[in-house]
Amino acid sequence: MNFYQFHGCLILIFFLTQFAFADPQESFPIKYAKKPYAEWSDYKEPMQRDYRLLKEGIHAQLLNFKAHLNAVLHTSTPGYKRYKFVSYYHDDEDIIPIQYIDWSRERPVLSNRLLDFYVGGGKLSLFCLEPQHGVELYTFDGRFYKDPDGLLRSMAHHLPIMGEKGRIYITTNEPEVDQYGRIYEDDQFIEKIKVITFKSPAGLWTIEGSVFYKREPEKVEVIDFDYQMLQGYFEAENEPPGMMTSPTIVPFGEGMSKSAKTYMDTYELLFQAVNDN
Repeated sequence: MNFYQFHGCLILIFFLTQFAFADPQESFPIKYAKKPYAEWSDYKEPMQRDYRLLKEGIHAQLLNFKAHLNAVLHTSTPGYKRYKFVSYYHDDEDIIPIQYIDWSRERPVLSNRLLDFYVGGGKLSLFCLEPQHGVELYTFDGRFYKDPDGLLRSMAHHLPIMGEKGRIYITTNEPEVDQYGRIYEDDQFIEKIKVITFKSPAGLWTIEGSVFYKREPEKVEVIDFDYQMLQGYFEAENEPPGMMTSPTIVPFGEGMSKSAKTYMDTYELLFQAVNDN
């Protein structure tokens, strides 16, 4: 064994002993662990307009990619409503992404389950879930089930389904339900499934794409609508938006084009300065 091999063995033995006798409960604080690159991220100077537009445009694009991936994730979620972002150019200075919900009603899907329901008519007609903390909740997803206590619940959210007079209790998984949502067992009327119809989506919002609530109650308008309820069907899911065909996926053109040109000009100067030094 020559000198270098002996020296290497000593170094290896040193490190092995350090790890072997280290206290596993000991912690080592890492600088900026919760905020990496903190000394660089708090830039106080105002950002040049072109760079800021580039940043805002890329941010809007990122939001739309997230919306698309969220829609892909829920391609098999009945009654799910996807969302998207549209970028608006505000006062010739800012790119502001605005979120929208696709309220399109989808086709009924045959399931042959007698506790699956679809409200037809093409309007914004939703089933009523039990309110939570005083907030009324609604859903397009008409897949229900009977719990051990006989309470009718939403399969997706496990919340009780509301009737015209409150909670609905049944004794069978195969009740008879007419086109108005009236439930019968052995020819005895049990309860009517509560359905609410809105004139427009104004004032409505969603929690996660399948449960909806009144975000701005003063804008919400409820209407009477002669809907028809289909038993043994549920509403299909929203189809995900196209990645390359949707214009909302593309960030704002003016900000991207001007900022890209500014960036390339700056990069050329920086590259030349580095090479000269």
